[in-house]
This record gives sequence, C-alpha cells and structure tokens, in this order.
Amino acid sequence: LSGGEKQRVALARAFLKASPIL
Repeated sequence: LSGGEKQRVALARAFLKASPIL
C-alpha cells in the first residue's frame, strides 16, 4: 500500500464513520 492509498483509505474510513448510513 502506497502512502497515497493509505491516506485515501483513512479518509474513506473517517468519512464512513462520520456520515450516517445512507
């Protein structure tokens, strides 16, 4: 996993945690 991919995964996880289930 490259640094950019790690950042994207972290962002996606934070977004999914913060947002309600749609």
